[in-house]
Amino acid sequence: MVSVFGQLADRWPLSLFGRDAAGAERARLRDRLRAAPDDMAVLLRLGALCRAAGETEEAIRFHCRARELQPGSPEALWHLAQDYEAAGRWDEALETLERLRGMGPDNVWVLERLRDLLARAGRWADAAAAQAALLGDPRQARDRDRQGLQAWCGLRVRAGRGALESGNTREAAATARDILRADPASPAAYLLLGDAYLAFGRPGRAIRLWHKAYEATAHTALLDRLERAYLAEERPNRLLDFYHQALLRAPDDLRLRYRLARLCMRLEMVDEAVAQLEVVALDAPSFAPGLSDLAELTRRRGHLGQALEYAQRALAASRAPHQEFRCAACSAAAAEWADRCAACGGWNTLADPLAPQAAAPEGAKIPAPAEA
Repeated sequence: MVSVFGQLADRWPLSLFGRDAAGAERARLRDRLRAAPDDMAVLLRLGALCRAAGETEEAIRFHCRARELQPGSPEALWHLAQDYEAAGRWDEALETLERLRGMGPDNVWVLERLRDLLARAGRWADAAAAQAALLGDPRQARDRDRQGLQAWCGLRVRAGRGALESGNTREAAATARDILRADPASPAAYLLLGDAYLAFGRPGRAIRLWHKAYEATAHTALLDRLERAYLAEERPNRLLDFYHQALLRAPDDLRLRYRLARLCMRLEMVDEAVAQLEVVALDAPSFAPGLSDLAELTRRRGHLGQALEYAQRALAASRAPHQEFRCAACSAAAAEWADRCAACGGWNTLADPLAPQAAAPEGAKIPAPAEA
């Protein structure tokens, strides 16, 4: 549809010859256009150069003229879509991309731009549909295109969140179930479905779902939601039981130990908090938050020398990498887990700094409490 040359043509002058050469070429092309105002090739090239120079309105003017000359020209539409996007004219960019899609429904560049612009506009369901067109059947993409499936799941989850926020709880629940049929390991879909159960007034079912989801995925976001649910219902003892039983099955899981220690600190169970944090400090000596907590607890106990030692170790460890959630795609740090990296836009790429070293043994179960 659009030639490889066409896709590269608006970039090579600046990269090879610099801005002065590109400016000189724009001047030469303007002279040629005065002599031949309907020269299609000159209009396309001059518009591309103007866009590369940040002159987006000029680029739009030249490419609109090219479209008038050849209304069915995919290259003119391709340039216009980029012009409108560069100018922040999202509706016109989307309209132009839709026209391009009508000419070539399977064009990857068009589908990717549509997906990204629809997501920017908050039209999550439409963006997911564009991603599905790139994937084919999402249910068959689990092994073929894991990254593409993650993007589809993320976009569908955002659409489900919008439905939940607008009061359409059944649609949100149906969306979550549809995602889980394609990707049973999607933590964000489990969170959405559980939140739909909460909206239905069924907190016990939400908690049971998150228990089972944690058994299946061992994902940190599910621990966050379980903690929030138990503490909201003022049932910290249930949460303590959960952590103790989980550690019986995965004693090397430092993330569980650290969370149990933080809960014990919250409940003023200082001795157990110290015991758990000492294990974390031994097995993860560069994890600064655990060392900082140990420093605070030993200070409370009056062991000032030991508290100072832990504080110094925490300060040294804080300079080491991977103290926070870290994006596997771009290495950006985040204070907490999210389904999408704020820096690069990758879906489900944030890794827990204390993630388990290995999955739970096959068949291991953490019993869920009875429904309240």
